[in-house]
Amino acid sequence: PAVDVDPDTFRRTLDINVTGTWLAAQSAGKVMIEQGHGNIVMVGSVYGSAGAPQRAAYCASKGAIHTLVQSLAVEWGSLGVRVNAVAPTGVRTPMIQELIDQDRYNLSGVRARTPLGRLAEPEEVAAACFFLSEQEANMITGHTLPVDGGWLANGYTTS
Repeated sequence: PAVDVDPDTFRRTLDINVTGTWLAAQSAGKVMIEQGHGNIVMVGSVYGSAGAPQRAAYCASKGAIHTLVQSLAVEWGSLGVRVNAVAPTGVRTPMIQELIDQDRYNLSGVRARTPLGRLAEPEEVAAACFFLSEQEANMITGHTLPVDGGWLANGYTTS
């Protein structure tokens, strides 16, 4: 619960998710600006666009990434650098699979909330990143692309 989160834990989440992303973007951005072109794709989350109980630090950090994308796109666009993000829902990674196996991940809840009824696969998130990196996406900057099976679109939640 948010009332019990230690400030150091909150700061650590922001440091990893926001500061880490910022430092990588800044480093890459310097090179891309110098060469006059480039493309950065960050990883946000559906929780960067929607709140969730017991995830205050995570949601705040991913929301910060979504607005960082917009700020950098506005600042670096005229310099030839595009900046976007993907926002996955739960992805069937080894970590998530371990949580499912330990009954610590509400897979049935995610399936009920997601119109496509399943987790994303890592390859699907990678494909969205690849698309945003392609020449066909050259007019896309400052956006966060949900890779969520309709999770964000679903305003109706089931119990």
